[in-house]
Amino acid sequence: MKVYIRENLREIPIFNQMYKLIKAYAEKYGNSEEIDSMADYKYSLRNDHVLRFLNYVIPDEEDETIRNNKITYLASIFYLTKGTYKVLDYILDYDLFQTTGDERGTDTTTEISYSARNISLDIKYIPASFDRDLFCEYLEKFLCALLYFESLTISIDGIQETVVDNTTASLNHGQIFFQYYEVREDEDNV
Repeated sequence: MKVYIRENLREIPIFNQMYKLIKAYAEKYGNSEEIDSMADYKYSLRNDHVLRFLNYVIPDEEDETIRNNKITYLASIFYLTKGTYKVLDYILDYDLFQTTGDERGTDTTTEISYSARNISLDIKYIPASFDRDLFCEYLEKFLCALLYFESLTISIDGIQETVVDNTTASLNHGQIFFQYYEVREDEDNV
């Protein structure tokens, strides 16, 4: 059995007793692995669907610490409002689908309807940096972790694309250029 109890929590007598009890049990009946390992704790964080979705949709920044703080802040807000309509409000308030292009902008193009049976999201477009299938998968797991519903409908009208082109046009007076191709049958292969 693997349990992680932080050092500062062990200062509380009841947690310290629990820690000693689990440690003694593991020494007597378990294998000799280290109990105070954070590996399982980090593994559980990696499988947190709320953090995974936020990590996917929050744009990269120059300072990774600021980005991580945003993700942590938003995750705590979503967990505080778990099970309420406010989860959907915060999706729009913090523009998680990046429709405005503004960090502080509110998403006004996405329409969300929610009942205990159904969540329906009508997203006008998502940025080109998002993979549509991956985005939908992460969004579904995000919503499953925070709200109760029986069915989910996600409709995305389009994906925002930017085309970069370096085509140049020039006019030459009095000159005509063309290519001529003639197809001939190869006599060796006949």
